[in-house]
Amino acid sequence: MVTFIKRGDTNPDFEKRLRNEVGEPVNLSSADDVTFIVQDQNYNNIISDNTSGNVSYILDNEDNKTSRVKYSWQSGDTSTIGTYKGEFVVDFGTDGSRTFPSNGYYTINIVEDIND
Repeated sequence: MVTFIKRGDTNPDFEKRLRNEVGEPVNLSSADDVTFIVQDQNYNNIISDNTSGNVSYILDNEDNKTSRVKYSWQSGDTSTIGTYKGEFVVDFGTDGSRTFPSNGYYTINIVEDIND
């Protein structure tokens, strides 16, 4: 679950298919909101954004049930080289919230570019 992106890049989007603990895609059609959180190694939140901002659902062609989400990187998100951990938190309203991945984190490595 390691993603590499060069410092300063905002493309491609950070896109993941959310799966439950047995590997099945999660149906997000009843979700009220999805938040993407990224922390640095000192546990500081670098990114915390939801579907009212730069997080979106992606409909699957097969059954129109959503199990994929994406975050569109913003200017400054990838400006500092380092290793970060990320997760998506899905709010299912009265059914509570759930964090993905359920075991560990998405690892995001922002690596040096040669444009200095």
